[in-house]
Amino acid sequence: MATIASDEISEEENAEADADAKEEKGERRGKVRDRVALLPAACGQSVSDQQSLSDGAEADHGALLTIDEVLDLAGCGKFQVRLHAITGLGYMADTAELLFVTFLLPEFATMWPELSRPQLSLVPALSAAGALLAAPLWGLASDLHGRRSVFLGSLCLVVVAGLAGAAVSSFIAFLVTRVLVGAGLGGALTSTFVVFMEFCPTAQRGKGTMLLTLWGVLGVFYVGLCARFVIPAFGWRAYCVSAALPSCVLLLLRAPLPESPRWLQSRGRSEEAMGVLRQVASINGTFLPVKLQLAPLPEAPRSVESFRQLARPPLLRTFLTLAVVWFGLSTAYAGFTFWLPSFLAAKSMSPLDTYETYLLMCVAEVPGLFLATAAIDRLGRRHVLAVSLLGCAGALCAFSRASSQLNLKLCTSASYFFVVGAWATVYTLTPESFPTAVRATAAGGTRLFAGLGTMLAAPLGSLLLGVSENAPLFAYAGTLTLCALCALSLPAETGETRLKPLREGGARPVQAGAAAQVA
Repeated sequence: MATIASDEISEEENAEADADAKEEKGERRGKVRDRVALLPAACGQSVSDQQSLSDGAEADHGALLTIDEVLDLAGCGKFQVRLHAITGLGYMADTAELLFVTFLLPEFATMWPELSRPQLSLVPALSAAGALLAAPLWGLASDLHGRRSVFLGSLCLVVVAGLAGAAVSSFIAFLVTRVLVGAGLGGALTSTFVVFMEFCPTAQRGKGTMLLTLWGVLGVFYVGLCARFVIPAFGWRAYCVSAALPSCVLLLLRAPLPESPRWLQSRGRSEEAMGVLRQVASINGTFLPVKLQLAPLPEAPRSVESFRQLARPPLLRTFLTLAVVWFGLSTAYAGFTFWLPSFLAAKSMSPLDTYETYLLMCVAEVPGLFLATAAIDRLGRRHVLAVSLLGCAGALCAFSRASSQLNLKLCTSASYFFVVGAWATVYTLTPESFPTAVRATAAGGTRLFAGLGTMLAAPLGSLLLGVSENAPLFAYAGTLTLCALCALSLPAETGETRLKPLREGGARPVQAGAAAQVA
């Protein structure tokens, strides 16, 4: 009896072992799609360890991985650090070119005293007009011909036109160069965040993209230092050259960058996309299975079909809402920054104190950016954007009531403390909200509205200053409040409750940890 019982127990154990073996085999077949969940452990292992981890995956010839899953496998390492530095320097250069005219106009007012205040305001207005007209075209070109071509072509235009501005002898000629610089910036600003985001693993995408804005802070700080030391010592022409120097350096650094694997895959060039992803993994010191295959993306639209796709639900509502936010934020930010010397002069602040105030504002952006970055994945994009916009609106209202130099400096610093979080969040949220096939077109379209806001900011500020010195401030605060309400009305987006891959096609993105459900 004991022997029979022992045999029964042995048979039950064998049956359980067989069941466990089948379950283990099923799990091994699904290991490729579950790789994202194993990424934290894999990231700390050597190449040989990751080879062992991939043994089960190698046997699954039919497994298809999304690009998000492959990027998570490749990890976040040296490649992303280099790309962050290159794209960040690009954002710094773009910021420097956008803001350097703030301190240049007083020099022009002295050089050409016949120019009126509205005529001087044409400098930032026409530069914004160039970006306004060019941004959608650069975005469409990026979706049709690749990110890299726009990444380099727009920068070349910024460099050539920026340096040419230092050599002109008339105000009209300078305006022409600024229009061309604006046209180049329309493409540079559109491509910078898109390129970085499309190479970034899911878990690091939000924070990494947010921290790109820190380079913009460096750009603002760079312009302030150049205005403080270069203009008095060497004149406005040297100041123009100094503003173009970051773009010149960047042109050399951007040339070796590969094409976006997302764009390659959207064009059916899977082998090239896989080659780029293996290059990323190699630089990061990680391993990708030899027989890994990429899941196809929806067919990319051709020519103007990109615009038509944005004009249809469900993308239309998101695009229009973000366009309003871009327009309002650009109008308020550009208007306040452009007329800040006039606001401070009206409150009896000396030119030297104005420079110091400007630099303090730049310093205040650093903790503001880090706070927004820490909150972006916890609170979600919409809420961080809304809080940042409302905080900036409150700071502008407080500035209108301030009188002492201490309070003025505190209020201006508070405005930049909040506005940097708004810029970082909207730059992160916009590309995330659209599929690869139309991502750059959508980003370029929102930049059109941003350029429109920037172009109108200076003339509108001039008109409102004719009413009262505080009228522009209240108008900017009201605009930012409206933008905050628009941000809260956006559909639930990536990072609202959990990290998700970038959306593709018309479907909502799925959770990164649930990669097994991705078709």
